[in-house]
Amino acid sequence: MKKINKMLLINLLLPGIAFAGSHFCFEREVSIHCESELGENYSLNGSFVKEGVSYEFSARRAFPGRWCEEAVESILKVMKSGNYCMKFEEKSVSVDLTIGAVLSKSKKWTYFQ
Repeated sequence: MKKINKMLLINLLLPGIAFAGSHFCFEREVSIHCESELGENYSLNGSFVKEGVSYEFSARRAFPGRWCEEAVESILKVMKSGNYCMKFEEKSVSVDLTIGAVLSKSKKWTYFQ
């Protein structure tokens, strides 16, 4: 029943968006940070463990530092607002994921904001 409620929450928050990837829901913050790349670009990276499996995630590409910092701040606000779910582009069989959205009942962050 709990899993069904989480899926309903995700569908209510992002109606009309086809989703073929995976999602994971959390009660506590997961690790997320900006990592310096070549030049002045930064990649948004993070990791978490779910059911004994270690996952790593990142954004689609590197961005200027300001974008990355603002994205991390927005994502942390969603995480701190309570139970939240993270949506990824790949199926959960992959341990290297590409972040698409972070959603709670009251807040959301999406890659394409």
